[in-house]
Amino acid sequence: YIATKVKRGEYIEALDSLAWLRQMALSPMVRAVKSQRNRSSRFIEKDAPEYVSHLLRTHPTSANAHDLNAALISAVEVYIELRDALPQKPQL
Repeated sequence: YIATKVKRGEYIEALDSLAWLRQMALSPMVRAVKSQRNRSSRFIEKDAPEYVSHLLRTHPTSANAHDLNAALISAVEVYIELRDALPQKPQL
């Protein structure tokens, strides 16, 4: 979805979507990895400082296609890293 927005030149929508991804997926995943109550990105600098640089990589440095795509790739990398770090649930 975000890549399509970038390709179409809808840079503001892509920026909003990256923010949504951080707020609704990546930050809660950081909380889950750290076994913390989900407060999304609120106080994440204090509660999970070791992940701040990871999340900052998902912020584009400017609203152009190159930087938006780089931020999206970083978001995918952070997602995979967090997914692999999540506590394993028993298989049923």
